[in-house]
Amino acid sequence: MSKQEYVENIIKALRGIEGVGDVEITPNTRFSDIEAVDSMSIIDFQMNLRKLIGDKANDAVPVLDMSVSDFADVLESL
Repeated sequence: MSKQEYVENIIKALRGIEGVGDVEITPNTRFSDIEAVDSMSIIDFQMNLRKLIGDKANDAVPVLDMSVSDFADVLESL
C-alpha cells in the first residue's frame, strides 16, 4: 500500500470517530488538532483503521502529536 493510500485510509478511519464529522483533515493535520480525538477515541480509530487496512493497524498506535502523514509513514515502514 502506498503512503497516499495509507493517508486516505487514516482520514476515513478518523471520520468514523463520533464527533469528527466534516472537520477538515489533511495529511498535515495532527491527531491532537481534531477536537473529537482523544486517548479514548483512538481505540475507535484503531478499530476503524483495522477494517480498512487489516491487521497492520494493530502494529502501530498513533501518538496524539503525530500528523496523519507521520502515522502513514510509520504504517508504510512496517
